[in-house]
Amino acid sequence: GDHPAVICYLRATAETLQSRLRAAGADDRPPLAGKDPIAEVPIVLLRRDPVYRELATIVLEVDGRDEQDVLDELLAHITLLARPPQ
Repeated sequence: GDHPAVICYLRATAETLQSRLRAAGADDRPPLAGKDPIAEVPIVLLRRDPVYRELATIVLEVDGRDEQDVLDELLAHITLLARPPQ
């Protein structure tokens, strides 16, 4: 049958995103705002965060959490969304 789309925003602070980009070697990543790709993260996040929050069905804060913890929370949300209305 028809299933509505579920959009999950894995939200992180600019500092977390910058740290992850550095760890991933973002040197060859193209800039999004005409600046250094790591330095521009706060500016890009400031613009995009409200849009992502508005569009998301689920917003999960991921700072300081391991992947399994985030996955468990995501699965709990999806399980609740999948339940038929009572």
